[in-house]
Amino acid sequence: QECTPPTRLVLDSSERGQHFFNTFEVEPDGTGSKVTRTVDAPNPPFPLSLLFPLILVAVIKPDVNKGLRKLKENLERG
Repeated sequence: QECTPPTRLVLDSSERGQHFFNTFEVEPDGTGSKVTRTVDAPNPPFPLSLLFPLILVAVIKPDVNKGLRKLKENLERG
């Protein structure tokens, strides 16, 4: 794990023997802050790699956005 307060947090997670890196970067945005989440993951094997762009748009991105909205709500509540 890497943490550079107050601007960067990197979490290293593992699932089924694969490593995933979740990076949260915080930057000033007007009177608040903007949080950007980046996920670095291994490329899926063939044939899943052919379907992955569809899965990304239909399932993964909406789930990531939901998580970021929940994070925002929690941070704003204090």
